[in-house]
Amino acid sequence: MDMAILTAQAEVVRAFAQLAPAPWEQIVVNLELEEDEVGYHTDCLAFAVVPDGGGYVDREFALDRPGRQIVFALRTAMGARGELWHSFDLVIEADGHYDLEFSYDPPKRLNGILDQQSYHRFDHYAEEFAARRAGSR
Repeated sequence: MDMAILTAQAEVVRAFAQLAPAPWEQIVVNLELEEDEVGYHTDCLAFAVVPDGGGYVDREFALDRPGRQIVFALRTAMGARGELWHSFDLVIEADGHYDLEFSYDPPKRLNGILDQQSYHRFDHYAEEFAARRAGSR
């Protein structure tokens, strides 16, 4: 992969990591983006999984304007290579490892679709995270 795109991806990861409420164990992001004649439109679900009294809870946070500019820069760089995505899922681990997956399908939430894939799959994320952690011990 192009070094400029890898660098832009790392900047997106860094932007979310800096905005998340500390201390976090994992950050989960689903971002949708559309562009029209007016500009970019985004819908971003972002939360950090944080320790809470022996368990975990999710704490939502918002992507700020500088962070959105970093996301737009990544999309522009990838679009110049013919990879014009409409959404991504990002999971960042506390140790810095991350998984970033792009979708080229039309965004759902921005088009009024709130289904399992676009929204409800995150409803019990902290509980599922805690169960995975307990199972790995």
